[in-house]
Amino acid sequence: MKLGLNLASRVYVNRRTLMIFYVITTVLLLLLLGLNLSSLLRTRADTTIIGDRLAELKRAGARTPLANAAYSPPALAQLEKRTIFANSLLARDHFRWTELLDDLEGSTPAGISIRGVQPDFKSGAVKISGVARSVSDLRRFLDRLAANPHFTGVLLFQQANVRSAKSGDVDGVNFSIGFHRVVPK
Repeated sequence: MKLGLNLASRVYVNRRTLMIFYVITTVLLLLLLGLNLSSLLRTRADTTIIGDRLAELKRAGARTPLANAAYSPPALAQLEKRTIFANSLLARDHFRWTELLDDLEGSTPAGISIRGVQPDFKSGAVKISGVARSVSDLRRFLDRLAANPHFTGVLLFQQANVRSAKSGDVDGVNFSIGFHRVVPK
């Protein structure tokens, strides 16, 4: 039988293990302190570089005439007009005529002659005018435009019979059609 009885007058502490623990903890804390110091030094160096670059940019900005210009309401209005004009030019440049004309050609049956194409670049609407040999040709053209997935909201704005000057017979039908072009993405 073994009894676990301690008859010592004080609590026994393993000093050697405690010292090893203290040394390992101190070494880890010193390593962390070194890492923090190196990070601090790098941050200070970067801050100095950024501050120098910012001062250089401020000096360069002070030399440009736009930095000293006071923007009055008329100057801002002029700038807004120029921006709107530039955006309209970009919208016109973005419009793809070849795609529109290719889609129109695929939808145009025999007996239809397109005389004019007027796109509205802002809204994406297109208005076409032309002449059809007969009302049935015009109806077939409208049906094909409506069936084309690249066109929506096909509307017949105007139609009028064209009469021959000599005989007075109907030679064709003038028309005007509007629709919106769906741009594939």
